[in-house]
Amino acid sequence: MENINKKLIKRRTPYETDWLVAEITSYIMITLLAAWTTNIIYCIFTDKMLMLIASAILFPVGMIHGIMLWFIGLWNLICWIISLVIG
Repeated sequence: MENINKKLIKRRTPYETDWLVAEITSYIMITLLAAWTTNIIYCIFTDKMLMLIASAILFPVGMIHGIMLWFIGLWNLICWIISLVIG
């Protein structure tokens, strides 16, 4: 009975686990790079040169600011839609 249960349990091979970790890491890296790029473009178009220099030198500052810009844009879109519905 114990031998049958061992055959029924599917275990991940190291190759499958490594593939999953690589895929998740790739998605995170692409997201962070897109956030940093969003920050750089925003700083250039709004003439925020000090923030541009800071985010170009300190990469995490640009990534956090880029993600914050996404949330602010989403919040503004939600408020605009609500104002159209209510207004």
